Amino acid sequence: MEINIFEYAAKNAIRFNFRGNITVEDLYNLRLEELDAIYKDLNRTRKAQTEESLLATRTASSTLLDVKIELVKHVVADKQHERAMAEEAFERKEKKQKLMALMAEKDDAALRALSKEDLQKALAELEK
Repeated sequence: MEINIFEYAAKNAIRFNFRGNITVEDLYNLRLEELDAIYKDLNRTRKAQTEESLLATRTASSTLLDVKIELVKHVVADKQHERAMAEEAFERKEKKQKLMALMAEKDDAALRALSKEDLQKALAELEK
């Protein structure tokens, strides 16, 4: 049976050891480097607790540790996705601004190409 890590975290009031105890919600306020430090610490703990055995049974502490690791991985993936989306939106905005500037230049060039009489006619139309 696969567990929902966020449901498990809520039911078990999971806390992470980082500058005291922090909650799952607090993970979203950390920088990626800080999340990576938490992940490395949890991984070290997992490796220290892992002992080869023919009778490998899951304990509550190993489940808790696995859930903590999955939570951190999820938050990191989410933050990386948000960062990629923000970068993409910024690039689209920049490209749009460049296109608008080029369109304005084309409009100016088209106006410059008009004869003096055509410019006067256009000006007269605007003054109506």
